Order: sequence, then C-alpha cells, then structure tokens
Amino acid sequence: MKTPTFFLFALLLSCTTFSQQPTQQPQAQHVVIHAGHMLDVKTGKMLDNVTVVIDGEKVTSVSGGGGSQSDNQAGARVINLPNATLLPGLIDAHTHLTFDPNFGYQELGISIPKEALIGAKNARITLEAGFTTVRNVGASGYTDIALRDANQ
Repeated sequence: MKTPTFFLFALLLSCTTFSQQPTQQPQAQHVVIHAGHMLDVKTGKMLDNVTVVIDGEKVTSVSGGGGSQSDNQAGARVINLPNATLLPGLIDAHTHLTFDPNFGYQELGISIPKEALIGAKNARITLEAGFTTVRNVGASGYTDIALRDANQ
C-alpha cells in the first residue's frame, strides 16, 4: 500500500518542480520625467521645462528647455508633471527618525524593535516630503544604524 502512495507523491512533486518558471532578474526601468520647474541647488536658480532621465536607480541626465531624445526609446515610462517643481537633494540636519511623540508612561513601553519600525515609517514620510539625506541625532539601541544598514 505504501508504494503506490510514494509513487503518486513523487509524481506530483516532479510535476510541480518542472512546471515552475525560472526566476528572471527584473530589467532596469527607464523613466523620463518632464517637470515644469526644478531648483538647481548648485546655482540657486529655477530651471523651466526640465527633463530628467532615470535608468534603474540612477539619474543619468538632467536637461532644461524641453524634450529629450530619451522619450522616443522603446519601453520608457514617461511621467509628465507640468505644474510640479522638482527639489533635488533636500537635507535635514536634525532629525529624530526613531522617536514617536509619546509622553509619560507610553514612552516607557516602546521596545527597541518597535523603535526601529517607527524609524522606518518616519524615514518613508521624510523621503516622501522631499528629503533625501538626514542626520539623525539620537536613537536607542543603535536603531538608527540598523535603519541605515537595512537596505544593504
């Protein structure tokens, strides 16, 4: 009785193993952003009709004055933001990313793992507000270091 069950199990296992598709590496996405304005942080001037080209995770070109040849590339994702102003590289030099504004006894109940999760939430909010760099000025149990190293 055990033999037919074993063969059935082996057959099912081999069918599911061979039917799985091999995992493919995601291709680097090509993104072209057209924005109405951008602050040039080096000169302090506002640029109009800016095109930013991003390949994967890197900005490969920034140009003012309108269109770019990159829009015509196949597979490019084009984002049009005609009324938006891009603010690259904002820095907050005094943050408390891992703190939650609790007072009294509530503050005593925050564990180090929970503080790290609060830091991840606050880092996302800070990034979405336009800040790409922060200097954290205090955290328990090195939670700010763990947050920094989490993406490596």
